[in-house]
Amino acid sequence: MSKITCGMPPEVIVCLAYIVPVYSIAGFESDSRVNVFGIYIGYMLLYLLAIRMLSLALGWLFSSHHLAAGCAGFILTLSATTAGYTVHFTDLSTVFSWFQWVSPMRWMMEQVVVWEFFGKNDADEDETKYLCNRNPVVQQKNNLLVKAGCGILNDAHALRLHDYHATWPQYQPIVITLAFYLFWFLVGLFALIFIHQQPNRSNRSSVS
Repeated sequence: MSKITCGMPPEVIVCLAYIVPVYSIAGFESDSRVNVFGIYIGYMLLYLLAIRMLSLALGWLFSSHHLAAGCAGFILTLSATTAGYTVHFTDLSTVFSWFQWVSPMRWMMEQVVVWEFFGKNDADEDETKYLCNRNPVVQQKNNLLVKAGCGILNDAHALRLHDYHATWPQYQPIVITLAFYLFWFLVGLFALIFIHQQPNRSNRSSVS
């Protein structure tokens, strides 16, 4: 418990040093979205704690640091692949598609995206149109010249293209991420009690 709690403050500070500028660089920051920014910070810190618990549990589970790092990298790669950004949900392999339902990266990312698009615009989501000023002018069959429309029409269309759902309960991503954290906490606890302590016990018995 002291390992989990004592290392948390500096890691939270390092995490904030990355995620706060990223929010501003992405162009999402504005006065009307202060509440969304706080939700974004909360979700990112919760995701950090879940991934940190995964890394600690694997470090306690395996005696080799290289094996623990390789296993953590595989799980994080699988989590990122099934998050819906690098590979669309409909293109996921049936072998790994189930991981999207337990991936904290998928749920945190989806909820942040939903809050960014619908956090302040629930009432007029279908009225807000994307404007593409640099789109070329094309000629229709009736010889009328019109400016080509945007590939993505509005916020709702953008979410539908990525197969993100704005109808999930807001507590669902938090519950799934906490369940992920609890699972790896129990794995780490098992490793500390039944695996990590075994060499110490054998050494004590040999000395006695």
